[in-house]
Amino acid sequence: MDPIEHQGGVKVQVQRNRYSQRMRTKFSAVDLANLMPAYADDPGRMVLPDVFVAQNLREIPPPVEINKELVEHLRKGGRYGAGDDPYEELDKGLLERLRTTYVSQSARPALDVVAAPGNRLLVLIGDPGSGKSTLMRYLLTGIVEPPVDPQSGSPLPWTDGFKAAFPLLIELQDFYALWRRDECDNFLDYVAYMGKTDQWFLDDHAAHDYLENGSSLVMFDGLDEIFDTADRQRVMHDIAGFAQRYPRARIIVSSRPVGYKQQVLRNVGFKHFGIQDLNDEQVETFIRGWFALTFPQQPDEAEQRIER
Repeated sequence: MDPIEHQGGVKVQVQRNRYSQRMRTKFSAVDLANLMPAYADDPGRMVLPDVFVAQNLREIPPPVEINKELVEHLRKGGRYGAGDDPYEELDKGLLERLRTTYVSQSARPALDVVAAPGNRLLVLIGDPGSGKSTLMRYLLTGIVEPPVDPQSGSPLPWTDGFKAAFPLLIELQDFYALWRRDECDNFLDYVAYMGKTDQWFLDDHAAHDYLENGSSLVMFDGLDEIFDTADRQRVMHDIAGFAQRYPRARIIVSSRPVGYKQQVLRNVGFKHFGIQDLNDEQVETFIRGWFALTFPQQPDEAEQRIER
């Protein structure tokens, strides 16, 4: 237990190991109930690091609200001919600049981007189902219990920059619901509330000390879950202020592209990345890993499923 001295001279004992255990319990388990055929082997408790495949990120996603189909069309280098452009209300020159800018950015492994020393402040933009929350949970549990390379037994390289770091995941949908009910006014209030109600074994004073004095990664997941535009804007300003209040903390924000306005967070130094769909190699890695785990005693069945 780490003794923490906070203002007023009151000593508290923060049980970091109990907080870490709670994070593992809450966020690492994979629910198989609706994902496995009834006759599959029982793999026991499957955890996120067993099946997670990291996405790639592309820097500077398009700064206008366009849907996934157009982004994919631009990524593949497509151009629309006269009369067949479903986005004809957008300036053609702008579309061409978007295509050129977006395609020229190299896709990079998400974990490399997150771990890079110069990427203290990040916004990850992704469509529904792109794995934003899964990535956040993997980072949280991976800092608490670093995943290892199965060949060498050493922790994966991305974890090197987060040794002894304090990980904190703030699910903005939950925060917003509490804020609307006047049960918390800021992010540390949220931590204190969760400490009492969800057995986080953490309070706002301890969280403040970790953020101010040590290494930390704070993840704000689901900005798009705040549907009221004015309230979302306020929360973005709160995140910007939080980033300036705790300059040692690394911060990641996730959001869908629709309705997201970049300027507030760009103004305080947040870099923006778009989450890419898994490529064929990543899909195959996931499928092989998944069925190897769900049919551990039936390799022929696993192979059949993989090929299908």
